[in-house]
Amino acid sequence: MVDVEKENSNLVGIFKTVVDNIALPVLILKLKHGGSNEAEILYFNSTFKEFSKQYILFPKKISKIGDSYELFKLRAPGNKMRKLSTVLNGFNQVFQEGIGFSNSMNLNLIKQPLNGKEMDIKSLENIDNQTPYQLTLIKLAEDILGIVYENMLRKTGNAFTLNIANLLNLSTSTQGAFMLKGNRITYANVRFIEMLGFNKPSDLIEHDIEEFVSEQDISEIEGKLEHLSENETVETIIRFTKNEGSIIWLRLNIGVFNLGKDMVNSIVCNAVDITEQKRTELTLFQTHRMASIGELSSGVAHEINNPLFGIMNYAGLVKDAIDEGETITKDSDEYEFITGIIEESERISNIVNNLSEFSRNSDDREFDATDLEDIIDKVEGVLGHRLKRAKATIEKEIKENVPKNIPLQKQRIRTALFNIVLNSIQAVNPVKGRDHKIKITLDLEEKSGSSCVIIKVWDNGIGIEDDKLVKVFDPFYTSNRSQKTGLGLHTVYQIIKDHNGDIRVSTKFGQWTEFTIRLPVKIAKSKKK
Repeated sequence: MVDVEKENSNLVGIFKTVVDNIALPVLILKLKHGGSNEAEILYFNSTFKEFSKQYILFPKKISKIGDSYELFKLRAPGNKMRKLSTVLNGFNQVFQEGIGFSNSMNLNLIKQPLNGKEMDIKSLENIDNQTPYQLTLIKLAEDILGIVYENMLRKTGNAFTLNIANLLNLSTSTQGAFMLKGNRITYANVRFIEMLGFNKPSDLIEHDIEEFVSEQDISEIEGKLEHLSENETVETIIRFTKNEGSIIWLRLNIGVFNLGKDMVNSIVCNAVDITEQKRTELTLFQTHRMASIGELSSGVAHEINNPLFGIMNYAGLVKDAIDEGETITKDSDEYEFITGIIEESERISNIVNNLSEFSRNSDDREFDATDLEDIIDKVEGVLGHRLKRAKATIEKEIKENVPKNIPLQKQRIRTALFNIVLNSIQAVNPVKGRDHKIKITLDLEEKSGSSCVIIKVWDNGIGIEDDKLVKVFDPFYTSNRSQKTGLGLHTVYQIIKDHNGDIRVSTKFGQWTEFTIRLPVKIAKSKKK
């Protein structure tokens, strides 16, 4: 018999995992050596057990795993030799090919007699109670064969026989791969086990996937799995915690493996290690951010000088009044000066806080209730000095249907909008002969039960040349729009993609550019009283 622990890392293991509860009859046979037609039954699923009670599959009824049978002694009625030749050729073709090869053939199966008696082979020639079946044969090892039976008179629409060859490739894939039923891991290939720093399948199998996902991303993967539909493949980036405690970034492609009507489907996940790519992106992000903070600091110094001058002036007047022996009351001018000192101090505090928000670690992937209008206002505020230098104005159009509590990664969206608006300021700055205008539009699109936030940033700057437009989101790429500062449009692109969103740019060189961001969001519905 096959050791389940060992076989979970090869084709037999994954095949057994997949077919254990599917609605089609499945059998695994091990051919005996020495050129005989005998085979040992290694495995059959629960569906096959019932199936074997209805049809004659071997010279005697199936009894238990481990029994041996002469495979080709009994075939379908009609031209018995032709049928036998077809079956033998089908089996031989499979075993002449490499492991993982699949082939299909048609075969009539004879129903078991209702009286339960054994039937004489000779009496089967003219029996009419036969049913055409398609057999899918898969070579699981050098001497092991998997057989899937599907009734050709009532096709189930089951995707199993169509996808089994691709599915079996998971075991030898250079990418990581694992399968889930619900949130429970039912299969993991060698590459995925190595990715997480473990040694054997049992370290992962029968565990919940959340046990290995970084705490920050548990809600992300749970959301993907919960809303996955049968005809959908989704991509997401998830941080996993390795066996020794370090973090690995994996890009997952997640799809449903249809096991048939009324059955619990399996979820198949391909995993690609992008840890080095993410480290490079984060390094680039930090470099660009430091450049931006340096640029902002010069503007902040200018913004702080004005209220500081006011504070010094007010404080000097209050000091003079005290030196002259005046009594300060609520009705005196000096009291208003003290109020002015407080107001100017608050103004400085707000300027510093805004700068702090933009210099904070922006790799926060938690989704919080976000007021996009407030974020836009803060972006405008922190870039106020740059707007003045460029003699640019921002026009905002916020539609009334946009809620104040959109679940987003707040800090990262603020970073993305900051960079796009900064690009627009840089684009309008060199333009002569017209007012420098930037327009930000915020809208909510609702249709077919889904919601999408649409953010548009338009400017009448220098535009982007056609040959540069296709590269605008590439890493390390700079254009005349962002050659000095900014976090880089590639970073913006990554932030939007991490929200499962889309960003596009349209432009007319020398006249205007518009960035359009679409973010799918879940809007909490207020309960009707």
